[in-house]
Amino acid sequence: MQKNFSIAVLIFILSFYSAILKAQQPVRCVTSEYLQIQEEKFPGTLQQSIDVKNIARQWMQDHPEDLRNSYVIPVVVHVIWKTQAQKISETQVNSQIDVLNEDYNRLN
Repeated sequence: MQKNFSIAVLIFILSFYSAILKAQQPVRCVTSEYLQIQEEKFPGTLQQSIDVKNIARQWMQDHPEDLRNSYVIPVVVHVIWKTQAQKISETQVNSQIDVLNEDYNRLN
């Protein structure tokens, strides 16, 4: 009897943890689902979204020189460390800022 109870508890625990792990998988983007809900509430939303995208596409074709503006954003980096082994160099900080610049400029 004790063995059957232990097996039942083990199965319950495993199924419980598998449900938790499955629930923690993030959903990256729900734009399509949101637009569908908005279309149901407010008919014409999808067409309006398409129209706005077409207007933006046309503007980009008409103004290609305005697409790559650069902005300089002053950045302050605070490196907090407790031991010498945790300290990072200025080169590492600058390298990470370069990576961020590539990402934000869509060059990655």
